[in-house]
Amino acid sequence: MNKRYFLTKKTVHYILLVGDWEVTNVARIARKVNMTFHNALKITNYLQDLGIITAPKRGRIRKIELTEEGKEIYISLKKISNIVNLYNMKREIS
Repeated sequence: MNKRYFLTKKTVHYILLVGDWEVTNVARIARKVNMTFHNALKITNYLQDLGIITAPKRGRIRKIELTEEGKEIYISLKKISNIVNLYNMKREIS
């Protein structure tokens, strides 16, 4: 898998969704992030290889959860997201 996936907008959104939802699946994330199932599955496998998420396959469904390392990344990304949102709100007001 290509390393360029880690900090793309969709990958960050993917990690934030998994953290917000705690447990989810590939199809739900693909719909929410507006990407194909195949692309979401590639990102899932990549993040799993990095140790950011666990995605054991149970039958046809993969239940996706953050690992401890993934939770730390999620917290950092959430803080950054909140700062950016606050900045954007201040810009809109002025």
